[in-house]
Amino acid sequence: MCFGIELYLPKAWVEDPERCREAGIQLPVEFREKWRIALQDIDRARQHGLPHRAVIADCGYGDAQEFRAELRVREEPYVLEVTAKEVRVVPPKTPIYSAGEHLPGRRGRRRLGRPHIPDSVVPVSPVALAQEADDWTTIRWGEGTKGPLEGRFARRKVRVCRGDRIPTEEVAWLLLEATPEGPRAWIGWGLEKASLEELAAIAHRRFLIERFHEGVTMELGLDHFEGRRWRGLNHHLTLVLIAHSFLVREQVRVTTVGADGRGAPEEAETPLPTLAEMRRRVVFEVAWALVSRAVLSRRKEERVGWGKAIARYWSGAG
Repeated sequence: MCFGIELYLPKAWVEDPERCREAGIQLPVEFREKWRIALQDIDRARQHGLPHRAVIADCGYGDAQEFRAELRVREEPYVLEVTAKEVRVVPPKTPIYSAGEHLPGRRGRRRLGRPHIPDSVVPVSPVALAQEADDWTTIRWGEGTKGPLEGRFARRKVRVCRGDRIPTEEVAWLLLEATPEGPRAWIGWGLEKASLEELAAIAHRRFLIERFHEGVTMELGLDHFEGRRWRGLNHHLTLVLIAHSFLVREQVRVTTVGADGRGAPEEAETPLPTLAEMRRRVVFEVAWALVSRAVLSRRKEERVGWGKAIARYWSGAG
């Protein structure tokens, strides 16, 4: 279920008041990074007491260290994907020189302005750790339309660095997955007692977000807006999300109550109907109601034509 969505306004727009004014964007407007918008939605969900296990996101959010820091301030567990080639980590027990200390060794007795790790410790990337790993475990996290969903995973407890030499207070699991395109990596914080299987399952739950975007785009026309005004775009997205919420509620109702709304619940193992199937069901019910009112006055050939058209639509043929 989509809890909330907000439009992202690029910085180039924010810095062009005339362009914003022509599009009907209320001024003044402040630029906000995508992770700040996401954080606002997370705070709203927390205020409503929405039950959840962890925050999940792709590299676009996971690579933002500020985003991860804000989640830790909120004591919010997360499993965020990061760019495997760019992140740098060290073992969690690596000694750390605090700000104000003198760094020994070849740099003399210079006083440090911020925390630092010893020169003898070289931060590495998840790619390097994946190349050295010999404890890969095959894990199945679900079932797909083409068979089981599974992969090879490993994990390491690490301390994340900012750049190459500056340690952070982020000590977490680094989850690795071996893929033909190269290793993928996630940082899992606040889940110290979680098993490798649970971490892998949480990381891949983000597939539901992709399925939501695909469903509202392909079935409900999220990207079909052709207007030029900010308010109109917001109205369009609002109606699409209302339609999506209705169909999701109908998915659950059909599965737990029965397709006719009166019968016994279906088996718990019965998968939810797809969004496309729910859309066809709703259109079928509306069309049948209209036909029931108008078709009685038609000739038999016309009534048969109506029936065939409805059956063809319901079958997904168009």
